[in-house]
Amino acid sequence: LVQGPRGGELLAGAARQLLALHESGIECSAHLTVKEMHADLAKKMGKLAMVVPAAEVRLRRIVDKLGLTLSALAPIAPRVVHGDFHIRQLMARGREVALFDFDEAAWGDPIEDFGHFLADLHGDGFEDSFAGSAAAILLASYRAAGGPPIDPERLRWHTACHLFTRRSARPFRRCV
Repeated sequence: LVQGPRGGELLAGAARQLLALHESGIECSAHLTVKEMHADLAKKMGKLAMVVPAAEVRLRRIVDKLGLTLSALAPIAPRVVHGDFHIRQLMARGREVALFDFDEAAWGDPIEDFGHFLADLHGDGFEDSFAGSAAAILLASYRAAGGPPIDPERLRWHTACHLFTRRSARPFRRCV
């Protein structure tokens, strides 16, 4: 749907909906910090290293590098985040776009939603050119709708965490 002629319009609608969620202040009992995300990634990479011992050193380096990058990120005010924002969480009818599936909503870093979205585009086999242009449209539309500036380092950090989490689970999905 977003690869069609109205893709840009639909992504802009998704950005407006995401901003509305981020600014909603909805009561949410769950909290997700970037430190918790990093710890969860380290745990997953540790499990993967037990299955693929030859990758242990490389996985540890990745987790350590993300930890160093995390310590350099400026603090950000938590907001309500979707927690699982990706292209399959969008529905469109005419010009209206809706987000759904809020079971992972929490108070957290709003950039996490963008990192998840970008990792999903790259991880689901979309062409890099489409993934890049879709991300640019989403981010520009979020800012145009009044969203705060998106720190590129923070976006890279979240995208990397989600990419590694997705990729670490992929070989085992066929086993279930």
